[in-house]
Parts: sequence; structure tokens; C-alpha cells
Amino acid sequence: MKTQVPLLVVILVACTTARADNSNLGEMKQVTYATPDGHIWEFCSPRDTQFVWTNADLTAVLHAPVCAVPPTLCSYSWFDLMKQVVYLSSDNHIIEMCCPRETCVWHCADLTKLTHSESHLPITGNVVGYGWGNHRKQVTYIGTDHHVHELCYAVVDHAWIYRDLTQNAQTNAQAVPGNLAAFVWGQGKQVLYLTIDGHVHELSVSNQSPTAWHDTDLTQDSGTSSRAILDPKNLAGYVFGNFGSMKCAVYLTADHHVHQLVRAATSSHWHDVDLTIQAKAPAPAIPGTLLAYQWGIYQQVVYLTGDNHIHELCQDLYHNSDWHDADLTGLVGQDVGVIPGTLDAFGMDDRKQVVYLANDHHVHELCYVNQTSWTKADLSAVLLGSHSNVGQPVTAQLSGYDWMHQQQAAPDIYKQTEVYITIISTPLN
Repeated sequence: MKTQVPLLVVILVACTTARADNSNLGEMKQVTYATPDGHIWEFCSPRDTQFVWTNADLTAVLHAPVCAVPPTLCSYSWFDLMKQVVYLSSDNHIIEMCCPRETCVWHCADLTKLTHSESHLPITGNVVGYGWGNHRKQVTYIGTDHHVHELCYAVVDHAWIYRDLTQNAQTNAQAVPGNLAAFVWGQGKQVLYLTIDGHVHELSVSNQSPTAWHDTDLTQDSGTSSRAILDPKNLAGYVFGNFGSMKCAVYLTADHHVHQLVRAATSSHWHDVDLTIQAKAPAPAIPGTLLAYQWGIYQQVVYLTGDNHIHELCQDLYHNSDWHDADLTGLVGQDVGVIPGTLDAFGMDDRKQVVYLANDHHVHELCYVNQTSWTKADLSAVLLGSHSNVGQPVTAQLSGYDWMHQQQAAPDIYKQTEVYITIISTPLN
């Protein structure tokens, strides 16, 4: 059976994970997306098969609820233990698909029902999932009340619980829909969001007091006069530095410059930096295309420019280097345009990836392997054949991430699914 290809514009989220003891682990890159019929599909490429791609219709495998239109989708790895896919169903419930490393068998749950949070439903486009060590995982979202909410699972309790983080932090700040980022820094959780005045806010909590949330206006704390654009997908957050010594928020301003708010563990205040000026980047960013992450010793910021080129800002902090701009589209000679809002980016041990939906409605990938150069691949063509009828644009969302798995399970990664599996013998690179 042929794979359905994703078909239109969306918001993307990326998540990376650190490599554990690699004596018995493999590594996989994943691309998850939604199709017009509301199904969630996965492209999967294990390192130990030389990155041969396979695919599966997870919704059909699990008989799961179809996703909302337009889709809201997030995928991530939880401490290398599980693959996680979180999305909004057609009734606006938060659905989780998870696949444990030990069995590689997918499971599905309605987290809204499990937490009895039906009265606190999310706004479309505002769901972020992430892990907190190997003991907790959480889904954060902006609700219809413009509060930031959280569903959290603790291994010790074997149960999901619901929290209103805005209420818990006793703040009157109202979150703007479409801009939400969350990550772990040291022993605490951090949630970034924008307010109507263009300020960047952070909700944070420590492991010592995991229910006592605190709100900080990062824009005010840094003393910057810069204000964020309130269009969706103009905010990203990540941890960087030796042992995660710095936390960073990246956002877009009205002049379409990329700014970074950064705070070191040794400092009590945030500082604002105009990365576009520092990198001497020639072109301004298009709103709704901003991504940021750490790759080894590098900070990475990815965005789309007005000429439909994918750009990367990069800094090697350990060697005190400046920020540098690279036109990735120009480097690979890309001839298929990018649909704005469909970018995602993530890093692996020796490579970094950018995935997106192109104007031909195929999933495309740009890949850089350490000490080599950027290459491009049409993943949909690899899995479907270049002459497939992809139909007209309807809706789609992409999410890419890195996951570890047990090598002995790799050949049977979908052994329990029994449907919609295609094995391709053409390597990615």
C-alpha cells in the first residue's frame, strides 16, 4: 500500500536527545507528519541500516483518533526510552502515541481524559512535549483562557496529572497563541511564551519544588527595547554550553532580525543579542519559520528568508567564535521551494538535519555530516517513487527528532504493525 504524503502548511517542533551507552544502542532519525485524512505517519531511518527509510501509518496501526484540522503535532524522544508523538484530535483532546525501546510496539492514550482536563482544552497550534530526565514527561500547551497548562506523567506515580501553570505561578500574564517552547535546564523545567506586549516570558520550576512555578519577564529583565513579533512560530528555546550552563530564548523582532536572550548559570540576569547583526546575515527572516537547537559544541538557528532560502546561523562557543550565516539552499542548489511554516531541524551525533514540506508537497531533507558538506534528499520520492500522484494541498505538519533504540530490535521495528510498511534499499546519502 502506498504512503500518503503530507499536503500543506504548518508549525514544526524539533527535539534532540543525547546518546547514552552506545555499546548496545542504535540511532534513528524520525520524521512524523499528518495527512489530509487526519492520520499520523512516520518516516523512520536507523543508522544501522545505513539510514534506509521505512514508513508507517501510526493512526491505522493503533486505531487512534484522527488529528484536528489544521493539525497540531509534536514528537520527541523521552530519555531514549520511548518515542513520543503528541497531537490534538478532532475533538481537541491531547492524544499521545508512544513506543517503548524494549518492545518497539506502539501504544495510544487520550491524555485529556486521563487527566480529566476537558474544561481546559488547548488552542490549535500550541502543544509542546518534552522529557524531564527518566522520571517525568510532560505536555505543555496554551489553553483557550490564554493560560499555560501542563499535563505531567511521573514514573513514581504511574499517572498523568493536570496543572494550570499560569495560575500556579500567580501571574496575570496572558500567553499569545502560537508561540510556546519548553525544555529542561539543570534540575528545573522552563517554559517560554510571548505576551501581547511582545515580551518574552519564562515559567520555571525546580526539582526541589516541582509544583512551585515562577514567572519571569525576560524582556524586562534584560533591559532590551526589542519586541517580539506575535505571529505564530517566532519563539524557540534550548540549553547550551558545558553541562548545559546556559539557557537561551530565540525570537523574531519587527525588523525581522533574529534575537537571542541568554542567561548563564553564573548570572542572575538575561542578556539580549541581535544575531542577525552579529552574523552579518544578508537577509531578514520570514515570520513563522524560526528554529533553534544545540548540536555538539555549536548553537544553531534555522529560518526561511524572503527569497525562499533556508538559512542557518551558527556559533562555536567553546572556541569563542562569532556567529556565522550560511545559505543552505544556495549550498545544495535546491530548486524546489519551501512552504513557509513547515521547517523543522534537529541534531544527531555526527550530523544535523533540516526537514520541510516543499512546494511539490513532498517531505525534503537537508543533511550535514560532520566534516563534509550539506546534501539534499526528497524523502517522499525515496519512499513513493518520483511519479506518485501527491494530490492537491490540504493540510500537513512535520516534526523531526533523533531517537536511540536497541540494535537487535531494528530489523523488526514495525513487527507488530502488520500494515503499510515499505522497505527502501536506497541509502539517504
